[in-house]
Amino acid sequence: MKKRTKLNNIDITVTSLPNELISRTLSHLNLYSLKCLSKNKYCNNFIANSNLLWKQKYKNLNDKSLFEIKEEVKNKYLMHKIWLKGEEKRVTLNCEQTDITQLKIHNGLIITSSDDRTIKIFPTKNDTVKTFTGHTAGVWCFDVYDKYLVSGSIDKTVRIWNLESGNLEVILTGHLSTVRSIKVYKNYVASGSRDATIKIWKNGELIHTLKRHSLSVRTLDMNEKYLLSGSYDGTVTLWNYRTGIVIKNLQTHLSRVYIVLLGKRFIVSGSQDGTINVSNYDGKLLYSLKGHRRIVTILKFETRKFYDEERYLISSGEDGVVNKWDLFTGEMEFTIKETGYISAMDIGNGIIFVGLANQVKAYKLRNGKFIKNVLSNVTLLSGIECSEDKLIIAYKKGVHTKLDVISFV
Repeated sequence: MKKRTKLNNIDITVTSLPNELISRTLSHLNLYSLKCLSKNKYCNNFIANSNLLWKQKYKNLNDKSLFEIKEEVKNKYLMHKIWLKGEEKRVTLNCEQTDITQLKIHNGLIITSSDDRTIKIFPTKNDTVKTFTGHTAGVWCFDVYDKYLVSGSIDKTVRIWNLESGNLEVILTGHLSTVRSIKVYKNYVASGSRDATIKIWKNGELIHTLKRHSLSVRTLDMNEKYLLSGSYDGTVTLWNYRTGIVIKNLQTHLSRVYIVLLGKRFIVSGSQDGTINVSNYDGKLLYSLKGHRRIVTILKFETRKFYDEERYLISSGEDGVVNKWDLFTGEMEFTIKETGYISAMDIGNGIIFVGLANQVKAYKLRNGKFIKNVLSNVTLLSGIECSEDKLIIAYKKGVHTKLDVISFV
């Protein structure tokens, strides 16, 4: 028996197809589409009660019951609504650093580095601030893993710190110029330098010096298997960092590479030439995305708490443009055009937070529509970071460096 109805100008046919096929098909829809489809009485019962559908859609929650999955999804949806329409609670912290070169949130800690040679740790639950000192020049990069922070500096050193005690554990030397990028995975550290080399450290000992690039190694990304590097010589290289062997030399850009991104299925790089190259792990170039006129400095996969399909990419750069791309098709979903260069951007709870030189704006991740101004009239914006329940903005107002910690209630 076949029933037909019309919903939002879409003809929907409900047939006696196998549940597995219906579940597999519907699992590709986003929550908004499922919500719309649920308005159809012939679909609502299936969507609400199909254990198979929700297991297909959220495979990383397969150990949970249908009730638990739906509760987690509901809580995530409610958090999104709160961020859109709820009242905000804002706390402003004085950094007392000359500037902020990097901002990160890790396990409830807000971490900032500075050209004044310091790293500061701001806990979100009390007033105890730790200051790490020891670098003899500006700290330009750091990464964190578990209880350790690894920093890189103009002083050519890499330093490993204990986040809990604040102690300096070890100083790693060997680079001949500024350490420009740091990535950490468990007991492995990768450091990229202006000396055109990448050094791989394990348990504080140097195990490989990787020499494939001819100019500064500007950007790194790392996961459990691979290291991805991008250089000012325009090259992008995929490595097995455990063995030090090159896996693939990926499509070269016409100019400097400023950002690389290592996903589960896609490898992405952004360049001064305004292009974004998307490849797979076989090294095949899938797309060369052309939607920017100047340097691409920020790339983010659309993040979802329960379902990492890695389908959408958000890009921004010095041309004041934010683009959302469908990596399954290579097509652009939408464009946000600002009047100045974009200095920072992050994604949280279905919202894109876009940082310009002196303000922060919020847009819907789904369609790019403007929501509101989050921060205005600052002297210089330094960074934006989102956690599950907080938005952190680093900026300078006059001569003072500040952090706004925003919670939505």
